[in-house]
Amino acid sequence: NGLLPLTGLVLIDWADGDKNCALQILFFMALKALAELACRMDDETRAAEWELTAEALRKKIRGDFYDNEIGLFRCSPERSEFLRHQNFLAILSIATETESRRIAEHLLKDELPAVGTPYMKAFEIMALDRAGFKEEAVQEIADSLGDQDFMEKIQYKLDVFEGPMDLLLHLISKHKIDINDIPILLLVEQYLEY
Repeated sequence: NGLLPLTGLVLIDWADGDKNCALQILFFMALKALAELACRMDDETRAAEWELTAEALRKKIRGDFYDNEIGLFRCSPERSEFLRHQNFLAILSIATETESRRIAEHLLKDELPAVGTPYMKAFEIMALDRAGFKEEAVQEIADSLGDQDFMEKIQYKLDVFEGPMDLLLHLISKHKIDINDIPILLLVEQYLEY
């Protein structure tokens, strides 16, 4: 039917819930990445093939999972269950600008179950930023890291920044540093080392 078949357990995050739509969106993102890679390798045939497959999947996801009335992507075509995962992944991939803002507003209301890992939280923060909610994304980072005194003690070293987390968050909120230029994994590694 054009969707990635589900067999057995699908573990995208530790949070409970049906991750069918999230899996399909991740598959779409992988197809887009394959198409881009094929282009860079001058393999136009494969690039076109993967681009066509991705476009067909995008249409299928939007048709089967998007609830236009609520403005969110459902977990599965059969049920009206909504999770954060497929919705922030949609902002990063298949949602229109208007849909992205609407989805982000739902995410900010905390009406959907929380994600279970910092890895998925990072995707959610990137989605908020992409949807135009930069200050809220910065606040989510601060809230995720917790204690402000602790944040000031760690000196992060990145290509685009060196200093404490509170200064980094301030620079992001003032548009001096683009949040997409921040290697989240490197921040997490330095945090864990501390």
